[in-house]
Amino acid sequence: MRLDVVIMRIVEVMKMNKSDNFTVLKVVVDNIYPYIFVEDKYPVAISGYMSELWDIVEKALNFRNEFVKVPFKLGKELIANESVDVGLVPVVVTSADVDKFDSSVPVAKVWYELYTKRNGDGATSGSYIETWSTSLWFAFILTILTLSMLLWIMLRIQYVSCYKVNSLSLSGQNKLEHEEQQSSLLESEPTSLWSCFLIVLGTITSQGYNVNTESTSLRIIMLVVLFFGLLMLNAYSAVLVSRLAVDKADILFPTLESIIERKTHTLCIRESSYATRLFKENESDPVLLPMWRSIINQPPCENTTTVDDIANALCEDRTVILETPHIIASIEEQNRCAITRMPGRYVTSYLSLLMRKHLKFKNKINMLLQKLLTTGIIDYTQKRWLAKRFVRKRNISNLKPVTINHIKGVLCVYAIAIFISLSALFLEKLIHWKKQTKTVNLEYLN
Repeated sequence: MRLDVVIMRIVEVMKMNKSDNFTVLKVVVDNIYPYIFVEDKYPVAISGYMSELWDIVEKALNFRNEFVKVPFKLGKELIANESVDVGLVPVVVTSADVDKFDSSVPVAKVWYELYTKRNGDGATSGSYIETWSTSLWFAFILTILTLSMLLWIMLRIQYVSCYKVNSLSLSGQNKLEHEEQQSSLLESEPTSLWSCFLIVLGTITSQGYNVNTESTSLRIIMLVVLFFGLLMLNAYSAVLVSRLAVDKADILFPTLESIIERKTHTLCIRESSYATRLFKENESDPVLLPMWRSIINQPPCENTTTVDDIANALCEDRTVILETPHIIASIEEQNRCAITRMPGRYVTSYLSLLMRKHLKFKNKINMLLQKLLTTGIIDYTQKRWLAKRFVRKRNISNLKPVTINHIKGVLCVYAIAIFISLSALFLEKLIHWKKQTKTVNLEYLN
């Protein structure tokens, strides 16, 4: 059965035995994304999630609305002193509200999450190191050292074996041929351990190697090194490219308590937010717990009355916002700044409508809303209006090209390496010059 047919039947049933005399209800409205949107015109017109639900209620119960647009806090005061009938802004009903207002059945579910301004584009010089975890880097270096040691040992064994064989074959030759063969054998002395390390490293990084041998065992070792280098180099390149191409924001605050531990950010919360109950000993307490007073709503977010105030605070440096995904989604659409969401949900609760005490339509409104809930109409409407979640997206026009800042760390490493190599060259030449000078002096004395 079509949804519009279900709605029509509910409206028809609720209209039975109703007179044609319309009752006018004064309804307080305010812009609260995505529940209600107030159009800037006269008479006041509304749209959004609550507008659709209230339109069904209006038709079924046969009354008319007189919308009054006022700020949320003033609207609650008007309902409390019975100047208006209903507040169409869904709120979490607290124990302090029970004595002042009547309320409807829950019309929506809400929770709070942590958000902060995202700085940078994720691509830094540290990306070359952070591509692999510490344990993987350790295993990679250990494997290189193991392969280098194995290569050096095998070259050494091969040299010793060849040296013994050639020494036996030289015993029957004349003195001149013996010296030439011995000199050739000495020239083929195995590569040093450091050279073996460079050979393995060069092989892994696709820079080639210079081990010329016909030994099957050495060829197997080099084959292992080649395959190991192929796998690791491709894995490194894939992760590095994906990291540079896709922004990866760090999780600054995995929990609320971590904000206190770091003491680097201010936690900003709307004044009317139900989430403030998390930071009080009792829900009705006017002040926060001592541990939170120096963290919550401190500069630059002293004023957090409206959603615009929260948006301004969110785009400040060193601020963390505790807000609902729907509010943050509306801020993100304004493209004020890039936003990062932290994991975790806080203060999950249900929203209801506030009504003045002894409103004669209270039971009828609740009965109708309950029918809309059981028939799935509220669930369907929620998916249309409230299913929008905060999605961290990247605007292609805002992507930054690779700049010198992305590789300045690498360039610094290169510069240090060049300086060290030149210093080593200078020391080698100095030592060689001293040795040569000493040899010349000895020959002169002799």
